[in-house]
Amino acid sequence: MGNAKEKKSIYIVHSVKGGSGKTAFSLFKSIELAIQEKKTRGTKANIANVLYVDADFKGSATKTLLYGKDCSAFQTMNEITLDDITDMVEQDVPPMVGLAYAHNYQPKTINDFFRGKESFVKEVITNGGLYFDFDEHDSKLCASLDFAFSSPRANDKKMFYYEAGEEALPLLNIGWYRVKIGQFLDQLLKDAKYDHIVIDMPPGDDEYSRELIKVLDTFYINNKVNLYWYSVTTNDDGHLDSECEDLLQRLRPDSRREPYNQYVMVYNELNDGEFNEATINSCVTQLRELLKSSADISETNIKYLKNVFCRQYYQFCRKDKRGLEKKSRGYFYNWEIGTEKSIFDEK
Repeated sequence: MGNAKEKKSIYIVHSVKGGSGKTAFSLFKSIELAIQEKKTRGTKANIANVLYVDADFKGSATKTLLYGKDCSAFQTMNEITLDDITDMVEQDVPPMVGLAYAHNYQPKTINDFFRGKESFVKEVITNGGLYFDFDEHDSKLCASLDFAFSSPRANDKKMFYYEAGEEALPLLNIGWYRVKIGQFLDQLLKDAKYDHIVIDMPPGDDEYSRELIKVLDTFYINNKVNLYWYSVTTNDDGHLDSECEDLLQRLRPDSRREPYNQYVMVYNELNDGEFNEATINSCVTQLRELLKSSADISETNIKYLKNVFCRQYYQFCRKDKRGLEKKSRGYFYNWEIGTEKSIFDEK
């Protein structure tokens, strides 16, 4: 598919079921890419070249979790903004990362683009970044990271649900969605700003997901992007089996699409230590044997990794014990995405 370094890279994060930590992994993957770019480009990397896209239009909106459902929530929940951070640093980033945003609240979402309220993708992008603290008086911007949020509002989510009735059609016509998601991605690819785009997919498989994948496949076949597929699974036996089967289906040759640059099985910890070394080895062996039994599947681009449980992120997603609302966006301590390893490395 050409020289991988000359094209934009899109990371598709998917799971066959909800509640798997898919969004957490998508966020940490975006953070990892942003930090890597900062280290590579140094202090001149003031413009974000990593974009997180919340394509889970029916699910719990990442905007509410990370940014704020409305302006008042944004002001309450975000104590540090990009306007407050002026120093740039040239050093390794410790595993104590927080999120920061442009000072003015961005009310627009991808849904506004779908509805035709906005014609340009840049109008629905939320500008953000990462920072860490040396102490309570010394915050430093370490990398830039932008967000394309879906709407957290119930009426906007209804666009993607099927209405009761004889025809049982969704409010957002699938043909219109195909056109708009194609325009959305085309504008992103033509914009020189973003080299890395992480897409947080909806769980499972519906018409909208399939259309999004078809559009991405078209860009890939036309040699416009690199595509990386991440299958996120928990330690639930049923989920592990379903995720393995789903990955096998995607790996089998298909005349309608080319194999992606890479496929990665993500063993995602929802509880501390549940994917220990013995469990990982057992899971990888199971997947390896399934892949070896399918003679038509190439072994060259299949990897796995462990996403380590982050207690601070777990707590950050929830109210405290007294039921009080979260007052800031918080830090993610000791978050870690493991090293990608080949499924077929039996050492």
